[in-house]
Amino acid sequence: MNNRNFDRFFDTIEVKYNRFNLFSKGVYTMRRRKSREINIFSMSALDLFASALGAFILIAIIALPYYLKVEPVLKKLKIAENNIKQLKNQNQTLENSIKECNENQKKCKNRLAKQKIRNKKLEEQQRKSERRNRELEAKRKRAERKNKELELKQNRAEKKNRGLEEKNREFQRRLSKTFCVVTLKWNTPNRKQDIDLHVIDPTGNRYYYHQTTHGTSAFLAVDSKNVSRGAEVWVDSNLKEGKYKIQYVYYSGVGGPVRVTGSVLTNSFTKKLPTKTLYTPNKDKRIDIATIVVHPNGQSSLQLH
Repeated sequence: MNNRNFDRFFDTIEVKYNRFNLFSKGVYTMRRRKSREINIFSMSALDLFASALGAFILIAIIALPYYLKVEPVLKKLKIAENNIKQLKNQNQTLENSIKECNENQKKCKNRLAKQKIRNKKLEEQQRKSERRNRELEAKRKRAERKNKELELKQNRAEKKNRGLEEKNREFQRRLSKTFCVVTLKWNTPNRKQDIDLHVIDPTGNRYYYHQTTHGTSAFLAVDSKNVSRGAEVWVDSNLKEGKYKIQYVYYSGVGGPVRVTGSVLTNSFTKKLPTKTLYTPNKDKRIDIATIVVHPNGQSSLQLH
């Protein structure tokens, strides 16, 4: 709205106001135009007031939707700042964890390298042991051949020497006692195992790695531990009447399959035990293999499970 329109609007208001005053006093006169300077001054003040009022209303309308939402925005801003701090702390924690992981990785690599060196040394020692075992086996065979030759000579000498006959009678007397030898063997190249032999006598005494003897004539003579080729031997020079139970226990190792063989030697018989294949180490699991039965007459028999 321009100044000319404002002039017309306020002139109309002024005429109506003057007519109202005249009618109220009973006097009606023609509208008298006021001084132009006063009219210009009045219009300028109203323009200023109207403009200020309009600006205030416009600012109020624009700012009103945001006035009541300042506090939630501030709360959200604080929450966002806290989240940023938490994320920074988490990021720092992750960086520290990554550093620790890198350090642990380096340590593991060093340990792995050392372990590889140890494994190579152990493999070399194992190869040397196998070579020694083969040499010992060859020596044993040669010794067996020599023993056979000596036995032949001894048989010839017994016919000529009465003293040897007396010794032979003493030897037979000793053999009259019920003796027993139980063996267990395994062979797993490049895999260390620990298979235990358990023997339970008629009185309930258990002979194994933890209790090799009970103050009797029986005892565990050989106990191999954590080897790829091992053996266990139980010996009793004077078996009592009753039942002797034989058990196997896969105590520890790298896992199966492990083929376990065994045998029983007494004054009555020599028999092989059934071959067992073991797969998973379990030190609490005892596998029944056989039972030696000693009869009242001193003879013995073997019952397989």
